[in-house]
Amino acid sequence: FKYSSKDKIFQLMTEVDHIEKPSEEVAQDVMQETFIKVWQNGNRYDENKGTLFTWIVRIGRNTALNTINSK
Repeated sequence: FKYSSKDKIFQLMTEVDHIEKPSEEVAQDVMQETFIKVWQNGNRYDENKGTLFTWIVRIGRNTALNTINSK
């Protein structure tokens, strides 16, 4: 069994705060919103503050928390 990059990123996003993994539909929505935010805010990434991967996971984590808290 091989994880895709998307699966690994979502796993890291949810493990940080012990977030219960949502339904597949909600997970896909969170991932899509995460990558839209990454695309729209790419100019704000600062490599001096951390890796690109860490930046993406942080955006995803916040997106996941906002989505879960809004329901």
